Order: sequence, then structure tokens, then C-alpha cells
Amino acid sequence: MSDPSPASVYGSAEVRGAVVRMARREAAVHTLAARYGVTVLVTVMPCDPCGADESLIRASPMALPSDVAQLVPWEGGRGTDEAQVTMLGCEMLVRRALLPALALRDSRGDALTFRTRGVAWAARLDNGRDPGSAIAEADREEACLDEALALGGPVSHTVLPRVLPLPCGTRPHPESGQGRAAAGVTGTRFLSPHGLGPQGPLWEQLYRSCLLEAVAVAV
Repeated sequence: MSDPSPASVYGSAEVRGAVVRMARREAAVHTLAARYGVTVLVTVMPCDPCGADESLIRASPMALPSDVAQLVPWEGGRGTDEAQVTMLGCEMLVRRALLPALALRDSRGDALTFRTRGVAWAARLDNGRDPGSAIAEADREEACLDEALALGGPVSHTVLPRVLPLPCGTRPHPESGQGRAAAGVTGTRFLSPHGLGPQGPLWEQLYRSCLLEAVAVAV
């Protein structure tokens, strides 16, 4: 992507590069083909900042694509051989965001367990990281998926963490506290349904531009 803005606008060259790479991973997700008959088990982690939890997702038919996702109680999906995703109570997942779980397996043929970027982001900020360093850390965590996304799988079991990051943005749930606060804001957030700080709008704009450019090349 050609961007005349200096890297310092985004915090640092490292942060800008991380945002670009994360956008390209989401673009690669568009090329994945879902495995026939796969259902993803979805658990909802309560969101501490806004209080949204599983009850909000259960009351919202549009929060999940019900034909490929089954909502199960918190901790209820553990220990199965089915693909699993954990999301925040203030997020919404479209079918495309679930494609990594629907399409990818590890190199032994086993289903994978994912958490949304929003879940991971909440954990990082709870640990006191500043947004810029947390973005760089998120990018490094996702790097284990690069080869699988480029080839359409599998994910090498030798590099697998226990839970993989879901390399896609999500939408703020309109009925959550965050969704109501962002009334009039449409589309996905690449990292979290909550704000990313003063530089958040710039990071979101950079991500969106890179995503659109990469999708145009990939599909």
C-alpha cells in the first residue's frame, strides 16, 4: 500500500507495519473455503468495560451466523474435537470472520480453537500494555497463521499456541454499551469493539485501506 504519511503518525514504523500485516491476514481469510458440514462452537466472554455478556448474544439473531455457529455456555465448548471460537459479549461475528475456524485444521487434522482479537485485546490492556505495543504484540501472535492463510491450511501443530487469534475484525454489538456509544458508526473494528485511544481512528483508517487493497488483489 502506498501511504505518504510518516510512520510517526501511527506511533512508530513497527506499529504501522503491524496494522498492515494484520489487514493482509484478514484479506487472506477471504480466500479460504469452509469445510462442508463444520459447525463452530462459540463461547462468549463477558466484557468487563461494558458489561455485555452471553445473554446479549443469545437475544440477538444477527450476532452470529446460526447455520455455521452454535452458541454454548462459557467453558461449555472445551474438550471437544470441534472448532471453537471465544468472543466478547459486545461483538458480532459475520460468517467471513468465522472462516478460519470453518476452514483450517492443524497438521494432524485436528480442529482449532480461536479467540477474537477483541478477547485478546482486553487481556493485553488488563496487563497494562499501551495500545501501540499491544498492536505489535497482536501482530506477532498472529504470525503463526501466515503460512496456513497463504496456502489454505493446515496450521503446523509445532507452532500452535493453545488458543489461536482469529485474524479478522468484528462489529460492535449495537445493543451493547459500546455499540450505543458508537451510534452511527458502521462496519468492523479491526481489534476491539472498544476504542483504541487517540490514534485509534488513524489505525482503523490505515487498516481499512490496506484490507480493501489486499482483498482486491487476493480475490
